[in-house]
Amino acid sequence: MKSHYKNLGVSEDASKEEITKAYKQKAKIHHPDKGGDEEKFKEVALAHRILIDDVERDRYDRDERERPSVQRLSVELIIRTFTNIIKDELKEERHNDFIASTDDALEAYAAERQELVDARGAALSKLEETLDRLTHDGTNHDFLSDVLTDEIIIVKNLILKDEDRVASATLAQEILKEYGYEIDSMPAQSFTVSITTIEDD
Repeated sequence: MKSHYKNLGVSEDASKEEITKAYKQKAKIHHPDKGGDEEKFKEVALAHRILIDDVERDRYDRDERERPSVQRLSVELIIRTFTNIIKDELKEERHNDFIASTDDALEAYAAERQELVDARGAALSKLEETLDRLTHDGTNHDFLSDVLTDEIIIVKNLILKDEDRVASATLAQEILKEYGYEIDSMPAQSFTVSITTIEDD
């Protein structure tokens, strides 16, 4: 999923005037009434709505800065998954292929996250359709559109996080291919591994 800046084709330090100008150009190209792509039109409309508002833009920029890289997530995911499997299997006095077990767990994790992406994508489509259908002809501020826009932003951010988790699990499986594990008849030894885990919402 592209950033709002990329959807409008502007830099991250673009002024409001530059953002509005870019939006008008993109809107002319993608407007459904003119044969454009409706999904792309929704993307540029949302990008403009967020980036033109100082509070929303600051929140969006902060979330983007704090977003961890997929590379970092993948390494942390391997460490956490591998360590949990070691603890669980040795607790039961099993000595199975820890690498294969870790790979299976990563695959299941990626599938679970992808299901969330799909479900939230469906919810997002309904929210966007609701916003499209909503009309406001009064003189007061259109606060209902603001409510829907806030919900759309929240769901989009959740989708971004879940997409990062899917990508990190896939990358983690690729990294894991560099490892092997020799199984022998030696009894399992009792030991403790200390790591720093990551938050997983």
